[in-house]
Amino acid sequence: MDFMTAVKHVFSNYATFSGRARRSEYWWWVLFNFAVSIATGWIPIIGFIIMLGLLVPSIAVAVRRMHDTGRSGWWILLPAVPGVLLGVTTGASLANGAAPGILGIILGLAYLAAIILIIVWFVQRGTVGPNQFGEDPYDAPAAS
Repeated sequence: MDFMTAVKHVFSNYATFSGRARRSEYWWWVLFNFAVSIATGWIPIIGFIIMLGLLVPSIAVAVRRMHDTGRSGWWILLPAVPGVLLGVTTGASLANGAAPGILGIILGLAYLAAIILIIVWFVQRGTVGPNQFGEDPYDAPAAS
C-alpha cells in the first residue's frame, strides 16, 4: 500500500473501528499526521482544529492495527493507566512542594514501557489468515 492509498483508505474508514489495518496503512497514516502537524503547527487555532479532525481516524486506524495483530483495540489505552497515575501523583507531589519520588520514577518507567510495547505491536506483522477481527488484509486486494 502506497502513501496516497493508505491516506485515502483511512479517510474512507474515518470512524471504522472494526476490521484490520496493514502495517503500511498505519505507518503511512502516522507520517501523514506528522507532516500535517508540521505544516499547520505554526498556526495554533488552525493546527488544533485540523488535528482534532484527524483524531478519530487516527484512533480508528490504531484500533484496526491492533486487530491485525490479534489484539483488542482497547490495548491502545495501555499507556493511559500509568500516564494518568503519573500525572496525578506528580501533580500532588508538586502541589505539596515535594519531588515525585520513587513512585514517580516507577510510573514513568511503566508509562515508557507501555509505549514501547504498543510500538512493538504496531511494528509486528499481523496474524496470518483470518482472525476474530476479520480477513487478513494481505490476502485482500489493496483498497483504492
